[in-house]
Amino acid sequence: ALTMRLLPTVGAKTLARNMSGYDLNKKGTALGERRVPESGGLAAGCAYAVALTMQQLCQRGIRWWFGQSASGTNAWALEQNSALACVGFMIFLGFV
Repeated sequence: ALTMRLLPTVGAKTLARNMSGYDLNKKGTALGERRVPESGGLAAGCAYAVALTMQQLCQRGIRWWFGQSASGTNAWALEQNSALACVGFMIFLGFV
């Protein structure tokens, strides 16, 4: 749902900044002359990063509520933070 909400916004902003291309497979048709926004994956990557962050916060809260020790939370938190860092680097390095 978040991705579907972000796609039109990201598409409009990238078109406004001339970050667009043309669909080469439709060359010679009317659709081939239409500009296509380049960074649609930015919306999906940001939505995934937000969802992963919210899931991690909820998981921390549940573990805290049920009194699990802090040492037990470090293993899953390390894996999720690593995944979040990879997605963040993919988004921002691919976007530049």
